[in-house]
Order: sequence, then structure tokens, then C-alpha cells
Amino acid sequence: MFGKERPQPHEVLGLTENEQLFDRISDVHFRTLLSDENTLVHMVELANNSFGEFQFITISRPTTSGRLYATFWGNGYHDYRERWIMSEWRWYESARHEDQILAKTDVEAMLRQRTEEIVKYATQPTQTERGRLFEILADLTDDDGALSDLEDMGDWFDE
Repeated sequence: MFGKERPQPHEVLGLTENEQLFDRISDVHFRTLLSDENTLVHMVELANNSFGEFQFITISRPTTSGRLYATFWGNGYHDYRERWIMSEWRWYESARHEDQILAKTDVEAMLRQRTEEIVKYATQPTQTERGRLFEILADLTDDDGALSDLEDMGDWFDE
């Protein structure tokens, strides 16, 4: 009656325990994942989320019951961490199922172009004490929780 359990994202994506726990992978691991023959890339776009403007990349990988879709975001400026995110990619399992499949050479070109656009800014220090505090809180909880904590502190932090 019950079928085999659906594979977990960390299994399908080949994530380490830390990568699963913190929902982020290194840029090196991400690019290895992209180049894997079992990975299909469905979408690359520059867009905003609650934390800043990033490059979003939706991929899929085969499972025993179809494909698992995941969206990665990075290569952008995190407004609350007050720093450029270039050496890591955040990820989440995506409910978005795309039919479009992008050529990997095109994806590599889009990644390279975005990296070239932001690298000159990413080498400049931008993080204040508030940004460092946000980053510490976010790494202990998550970005949404850290934002709530900073808002609860109100003007206290600025004094």
C-alpha cells in the first residue's frame, strides 16, 4: 500500500551534513553539481528575495520517483549581512517544475558574466557591526529569525 519513501533532497543532491543543516553549499561544490551529467538546469535569473538581489538557479536531478527540483541562490549582495555572497550558494527544495532545459555552456556563461559584474564590488569591505551581528544570529538560527531579533532590538543596537 505504501510505496518507497521519497528520497530526501540531501541524498539526491549529494550534500554533506553541514550543507543540509545550513542550507548552503560552497561555490566549488555547486559548480560540480551543475556540471554533473545527471543535473538538468531549468532556470537562471537575477531576482530579489527578502535579503537582496541574487542569481537564482533551478536544477533537477533524477530520483526513483521522478525528479527532485532545487533552487540555489547566490552571486549577490545580502542586504542584512551587508556583504557579497559569492563563495557559497543557499538552496531550498523547489516546488517549481520547469520543462525548459538550459544548455550548460549557457549557464556557465551566465554565471561567469554575473561574477565578473560583481567581483569588483565584492572585494570591498562593506560589513558593519550590525551586519556582523546579523550574520552571527543568522548562522545560529536562520536569516528570518535574525531579522526578527534585530527588529526586536530596535534602537538599542544603534545607541
